Amino acid sequence: MVLGVVDVGIDFGHIAFKNADGTSRIKRAYVYDGNQAQLYTEAEMNNPVLAPTTDDFNEDHGTYTSSIAGGSSVIVERLDNTHYNMSVTNAHDSATYGGMAPGADLYLAGVNGLELSHRASAIAMIAEYADSVGKPLVINCSWTDKEGPRNGKGEVADVVHAYFGDNHPDRIILFSTANKA
Repeated sequence: MVLGVVDVGIDFGHIAFKNADGTSRIKRAYVYDGNQAQLYTEAEMNNPVLAPTTDDFNEDHGTYTSSIAGGSSVIVERLDNTHYNMSVTNAHDSATYGGMAPGADLYLAGVNGLELSHRASAIAMIAEYADSVGKPLVINCSWTDKEGPRNGKGEVADVVHAYFGDNHPDRIILFSTANKA
């Protein structure tokens, strides 16, 4: 299965997105930093110099939503009052933390500014990737703003209508109703 997340503030190098051998589980990443858009491949996600982040002190919401949805199973061992050892495990039942779909292929989109055109592009790219690998798809969109029409029309609605629905029974897209006040 492909799990896509379109959100702001994603730390693509977070342990929740790693395999037990330390390689990235992220198959693709789309980053829009407010000025330019960039697509990253699996190979680039495994290169610490090339792997991006949109997570910072002001915005880390996407790291949370992505790790809850599809984070790897992580064991946290406390070494002393200030030090911890963390490792990824395939033994999901013995993990300290883990997402709902720890075996999913991840396609994460860190879209800072969350402009509608970039959100719509991210959804389409994730759906097209799922098509290319022949896997079912779930996309989570946790957005806090109230942009766009509420009548099923507009850029995001057009993309959702094109890639989801009765013609695509192996796909689900989720939208939050409110993350914060």
